[in-house]
Amino acid sequence: MDEQQDEQDEQQQVFNLLNLINDNNVSRLPYNNNANDLAIHIRNDVSMTGVFASITGESLLRQNMEHEAHLNNQHNQHIIDLAADVFWNTRLSYQQRNQFTNLANDVNDINEIHFQASNDTHIRIYQLDDQHGSDIFGGIGAINFTYVNEVCRITGACEGLTVQGKPNNRLLCQF
Repeated sequence: MDEQQDEQDEQQQVFNLLNLINDNNVSRLPYNNNANDLAIHIRNDVSMTGVFASITGESLLRQNMEHEAHLNNQHNQHIIDLAADVFWNTRLSYQQRNQFTNLANDVNDINEIHFQASNDTHIRIYQLDDQHGSDIFGGIGAINFTYVNEVCRITGACEGLTVQGKPNNRLLCQF
């Protein structure tokens, strides 16, 4: 009986949240549907956390739901997540869901290109040997391979490369 009551209470909380929120704000595409601006925002978040995960249309909507819930002093993440699921499945049209999904896919594509270019740059830096480093940096001496190793450790960009005759056996990070 307690389990059934808990489920009813949970459903009531979701219903209450859905009545509190502004549907227009939740269904609004972030950054005015500008994938480049949203991609930059997500990359900035990644630089703070060091973790990049692909986004989905549902995760974009979930962020909108969180914002609206917090404006209404609702902070139970489980209830917010359930409300976002209900909203996604019942209050968005097929076209709106596609718009969220397409924006998320565009952002993921932009960020994948950005992170790949960044990795390629790190790999090129990593492949420089002492002589190239000396030539490039005006004879100031060898590149600080400790620093380059650290960059590659953080980015995971240097799997299988060799620096000063020593193989780098690190795994590639997944962006």
